[in-house]
Amino acid sequence: MESDPTQLTQLVINGISLSVTTLTSIRVLDKVRENLYKKKNKLRKLSSHTDKAFNELSNILDDAAIHYKAIDNSLGKLEGLSLDDNDMAMKESRRVLSDIMAGKLKRNLKDARLRCGEIYKVWEKDKPSLHDWFAFLYKKSYLQESVLQEIESTFSSLFNLDGPYVRSIENITGYAENKASIILKLLDSNDIPSAKIEVKKIKDDLAEPRQELSRELANLTKRGYGAIKTKSTEIKPKVFYETIWKRFSRLFSK
Repeated sequence: MESDPTQLTQLVINGISLSVTTLTSIRVLDKVRENLYKKKNKLRKLSSHTDKAFNELSNILDDAAIHYKAIDNSLGKLEGLSLDDNDMAMKESRRVLSDIMAGKLKRNLKDARLRCGEIYKVWEKDKPSLHDWFAFLYKKSYLQESVLQEIESTFSSLFNLDGPYVRSIENITGYAENKASIILKLLDSNDIPSAKIEVKKIKDDLAEPRQELSRELANLTKRGYGAIKTKSTEIKPKVFYETIWKRFSRLFSK
């Protein structure tokens, strides 16, 4: 039984809205990290765990940015189909649509999953844990109680994202496959005008929620906190967001 296209569209919009809400919450960690980083040398004197904690927090922020950028970029590929009278552009659009139908979108989104279990391990189980470090800073008056509670609430949300994540992937995949099937059938029947109308519907349906998602991603990554580590160096703030973008600009490449 096929899903109702209108319902699928709403489910995807709801999923993007959830992503925006989560990113807004995660920015709490980004802001705390920014404030604490200014006192990093003092914190080193207080706790030998400081450098490890900063690295762990950076990795968590990386993971969130990569995950939600993958979702945003995947939907962008669908929105950006070119159906003009151009053989190369049409060939590329057909390839994107065929890749979606073959499940490539689903695989790529799963590869960018939030690693909730690993985040929980770093937060609570590893000793000394990230939670221990924040609690220690609170005890030493480097954090207000309200801030510590907000941090704990944010991590609690992260631990419970597995279910919503799976559902969002299923909804996005269902939506994309449904639209790809419709557009491919129209292209096969040479009904280009109707295919263009379908692409426009995608843009119209997702324009506002995707703008919000992109805005929150930019807010999270603009300072470069949680900078991606490489073997030889660390990517600086100015190029961090571009790097996230480039990493997922080839979601549908062979």
